[in-house]
Amino acid sequence: MRFLVAVLLGTAAAVPASANDRLQVGGMLGVGVQQEMFGSGDPSGVVLGTAEAAFGAGLAMADNRPRFQVVMSIMGGQSFTPSSRYVHGGLATFRLHLAPTRPFGYYTEIGAGVTSSGLKVRELNGWMQYYLLLGGGARWTRGNVDLLLGYRLTHLSNNGTSPPNRGLNMHTAVVGVMYTLR
Repeated sequence: MRFLVAVLLGTAAAVPASANDRLQVGGMLGVGVQQEMFGSGDPSGVVLGTAEAAFGAGLAMADNRPRFQVVMSIMGGQSFTPSSRYVHGGLATFRLHLAPTRPFGYYTEIGAGVTSSGLKVRELNGWMQYYLLLGGGARWTRGNVDLLLGYRLTHLSNNGTSPPNRGLNMHTAVVGVMYTLR
């Protein structure tokens, strides 16, 4: 936890302070449904709800040019099926906003993190997993608030630290809000 707080503060300090910079806090909620992909075999039927508390630092290149943002998150998840089990960890997501000065725009994102899980399914072995995501969505800005609606392809895997390593793949719908501090 101390490491994650240090990374969050370091990210904020590393971004130069100018009129185009944006420091944001917020969160995302999601629901993921398992899908067999990449030869992982018959799915165990995992449905996972997730919540993220996020801090983002971003830099607008110029008016109406794409804006790059680094978002650090603490995430937690609870499975609806099979029988209520947890997932929690930290994520770093790199988000690219298109048409950032307009009220309505789009974003694409890629992220990675480390999680711990109590899910007892054949796709996950061991107590630690890597969490990967690739996604995108729509952004609506009103004043200092960005509302996000998107899709993520998420993958949890132990990366071979405990055989077998089948991995858990999910299609995840997300909704979020980010508030601009400055």
